[in-house]
Amino acid sequence: MAVLLRWLGAFLLLSASFNPTPWTDVKWSIANGNDQLPLTLLLRLILHVLYLSHVLATLRCIGTFSVLLFTATVGSGLWVLDTWGLLSFQNPNHNTWFSLLNLSFILGTGLSWDSLCQEPSGLTTVDKVDDQHPLAPSVLAQISNGGRGCETLGFAWVRGCTPRASARHPPRRVKPGASRL
Repeated sequence: MAVLLRWLGAFLLLSASFNPTPWTDVKWSIANGNDQLPLTLLLRLILHVLYLSHVLATLRCIGTFSVLLFTATVGSGLWVLDTWGLLSFQNPNHNTWFSLLNLSFILGTGLSWDSLCQEPSGLTTVDKVDDQHPLAPSVLAQISNGGRGCETLGFAWVRGCTPRASARHPPRRVKPGASRL
């Protein structure tokens, strides 16, 4: 359900900015930009912040190559449907909606990638550890124990845990009187 909501949010964000209907931010801004400049500016800034957060989250989770691969896969699938006569690209409105759907699937997948990968495998992240998680009592006990042993549970970077030095992560050398942060 959360994956569907993320995709819907990405689709609403994209379609609020541009779509073939008269109900878009771009058309509203052109028509009312001079009369309601502060509101127009506020709405445009909010949309830009939302775009920035969605695009950065997508690129961090699935990367540029996966975005290009996903787009190429959807494009080739649409090409096959057009070749078989099941779909026509003669209507520019339909092309715009197909593009919006493709981009929203990319953004929704990028926002949901952690959920899509972790839930089937049973993995969890530190921010999902709460009282309901089976490891929560062990992690909380390690933290209250001064953080010793957290890395054996895989929670070496939980606040309060003190990671031990290893060959892969040697201890940091800190000058006397300097902060360890």
